[in-house]
Amino acid sequence: MAPNLCPWMKLQTGVRAITMTDIVGSIIFLIMITSSVVDLAFNNNDVEQLGIPNDKRILFGAILALLILGFLFGTQIMASIHLYKAASKNDNLTRGFWPWLAVTSVIILLFFFLFIEGLRLMMLGPALLFLLITIYKIYAVLVLISFKRSMKARERAVAVVFNSPRGGQRKSGSVGRAQVV
Repeated sequence: MAPNLCPWMKLQTGVRAITMTDIVGSIIFLIMITSSVVDLAFNNNDVEQLGIPNDKRILFGAILALLILGFLFGTQIMASIHLYKAASKNDNLTRGFWPWLAVTSVIILLFFFLFIEGLRLMMLGPALLFLLITIYKIYAVLVLISFKRSMKARERAVAVVFNSPRGGQRKSGSVGRAQVV
């Protein structure tokens, strides 16, 4: 049996809470990214005031990077919704787990890089925020792996019971659900 990394609640409830947190967090990041793209695209006076040269290539690169981040967090929302539905139905997590894990792995790497960059630039507030998000995402991955293992263990236990000689048969001799094809 996989360890329960959410001892204060059922593992299934923990997975649903994580996916809801991912959805809300990704929506917040999408709003911030959208406002940044709009600000960069239509108000480049702020860029000049910061001492950054108003080069169209730099501006295009910044907008492109923000759009890629927007796509990443949009994908995170879709993967989290799919995973939430699978966890709510005790369904096969394989369909929702792998896309979520792929997107979350990229986000973990991104926020870890931003944490290192924040430390390098001596921006300790943002660096701490990026570190906390990275730790949360790693914890979320561990919770989901634990839930997936517990689902597999449950499926194996059910398969053993239904494949036993008397598994699924009632005392009256009628055939149970497991043996009906």
